[in-house]
Amino acid sequence: MQSILPLMKLRDVIQVTSLSRSTIYRRMADGSFPNAIRIGTNRIAWRQEDLSAWLADCIAPSNVTTGDAPCLRKLRTQVSTGCCASRS
Repeated sequence: MQSILPLMKLRDVIQVTSLSRSTIYRRMADGSFPNAIRIGTNRIAWRQEDLSAWLADCIAPSNVTTGDAPCLRKLRTQVSTGCCASRS
């Protein structure tokens, strides 16, 4: 018998990750955040297992000390290329 995986709604994902809705969707689009799954016509959710793995990788001791967490790589790239710099 297959077990049922816990799913998380967007508001739960926002609370757990402290990321905004737009940041979650932007990171999903660029591949730096777990993809949601469609569970209905107008409903999506995230597998708790996927989010737990993503968070664990972000806060792994080696990633924290080296600054090489996958959740930070895209942000670091954006800052270094100047896309996030303030516009005059």
